[in-house]
Amino acid sequence: MIEFEEEKIGIFVFVFSMITRNPIKFKDTSFKDFMSLLKKISPETEIKEFDNYIEFIPGSIIGGNFSHEPQNIISDYVLPLLIILSFARKDTVIKFFGITNGIGNNVLSIDVIKNVYLKLIQDFGMNADLKIIKRGFYPEGKGEIELKVYNIGQIKFVEKDEKTIFKIRGLAISNRLNSLTTTKMVEIVQTNLKQICKNLKISKDICGGSDAGPSPGYQIVLFAEGNNMIYYSEEINRENKKLEEITMNTIHKLLQSIDVGGAYDYKATNFILTLMSLSEKECNKIKIKIGKENKKYIELIKQFLTFQIEKEEGFVLCYGNGIKNINRLNL
Repeated sequence: MIEFEEEKIGIFVFVFSMITRNPIKFKDTSFKDFMSLLKKISPETEIKEFDNYIEFIPGSIIGGNFSHEPQNIISDYVLPLLIILSFARKDTVIKFFGITNGIGNNVLSIDVIKNVYLKLIQDFGMNADLKIIKRGFYPEGKGEIELKVYNIGQIKFVEKDEKTIFKIRGLAISNRLNSLTTTKMVEIVQTNLKQICKNLKISKDICGGSDAGPSPGYQIVLFAEGNNMIYYSEEINRENKKLEEITMNTIHKLLQSIDVGGAYDYKATNFILTLMSLSEKECNKIKIKIGKENKKYIELIKQFLTFQIEKEEGFVLCYGNGIKNINRLNL
C-alpha cells in the first residue's frame, strides 16, 4: 500500500491508483465525494475510513451509465475521469449536475475541457464526448452536462513538435445577463488581438431560460490553434474586477502560453506527463516545458510507475509503462 503523509493530495492520485491497482493510504478527507463516484464505476473498490486516515483499495473499473452531482465544480471530476474511464470494461456515460463555470481562475471550465482536452487525448488514441446541456454558474450551479468516455485497449505513444499558430478562436459566455456583456468582451478581444492574428473569431454563448442555471455570471475563453495544437486561457467574473480587466487578463494569459510555446499548452503538462507514463512501451517525444511544479508531479508518478524523462533540444523523451486495459472484455 502506498502511503501519503501530506495533509493534501491531488485528485490524480486516484488515476494512478485505479489504473495500476495500487491501494493508497492518506489523510486528506476532501475527496470523499469523488471516491463515492469511483465506487459507482468500480463496485469492487473498497473505501475504509479510520480516525486519522483513509484507505482506498481499487477494484476493477466497470463503467456503465450513471448520474452524479459533485460537491465542487464539475470539471474537477471530468479531467481525471477521462483517463480512468478509458480503462473501463465498457464505454461509460455520466450525467453531471451542478457548477459548470465558476469558483476561481485556477479551475478549468467545462469549455476548456471540451475544446482543448478532448482534442488532446485523441493524440494518445483516446476518445470522449462532452455535451453541455445547461450552464450552471457559481454559486448555485444547477447546470447539466453529459460525458461519454470510450474504453480503449492501451494509450498510444506520441511524437509531437511545436507548430505554427494560424488562428485564434474564443467564446464569450454570459448566463442570465444582458447581451451587452458578451458584445463588450468580443470587442475588447478583437481590438487587441486582430493585429496579432487576422484569422480571429470570437463566438457568443448567451444563456437564459431553460438552458441556464439561476446564478448570473460571465466568462471569456480563448484558444490559439495551430496544426493539431491548442493553447488556451480563461477568466470568469469576480468581485472587484471589471469586465475590461478580466478580458485583458485572459488575452495576456493566452499570449503568455504562446510565448512559452511547446506542442501543448504548458498548463496541461501534468496531464500530458500522466498519459506519457501510462502509454505504450515506446519512446514518447514531445516538445513541452518542465517547471518546478511538474518536477514535483513526476515524483508522484514515480510512486506508482517506473518513469524517467530525458531532455533533448526542447523535447521531453520518456518510455511509457505499457499499461493495458485488463478490464476490457475484448482485449
